[in-house]
Amino acid sequence: MTPVATTAELLLARAGDDRPGLLFEDRRWSWREVLHEAAVRAAVLGELRPAVGPWHVGVASDNTPEYLFLVAGAALAGATVVGVNTTRRGAELAADVRGTDCAVLLVASDQRGLLDGLDLGKSEEHTS
Repeated sequence: MTPVATTAELLLARAGDDRPGLLFEDRRWSWREVLHEAAVRAAVLGELRPAVGPWHVGVASDNTPEYLFLVAGAALAGATVVGVNTTRRGAELAADVRGTDCAVLLVASDQRGLLDGLDLGKSEEHTS
């Protein structure tokens, strides 16, 4: 039986591939470019990795290229992405976030208002 590859292994196998890897609206990224973008995010996530505990990364974002780059970057960093449902609101959204054991929560700038005033548990904010 052939061993099952990890997502990171599948992505890394495409690192030198200049064929289209992502098409979004009028933009096109080769697999090489997708892996470059993922590696940039993996490096940032590596800096945020907790010393202990689950290595879940929550992402509150629409389905955009950035979301895909974060999913791929998390795979390269050894993390698991937890998609945060941005259609939820208030206490239900807060419970969703708290219940996922996310070490890091990344929120698209256009989604930040969803979290205003919510009790998400212990958190630190990192901005760039």
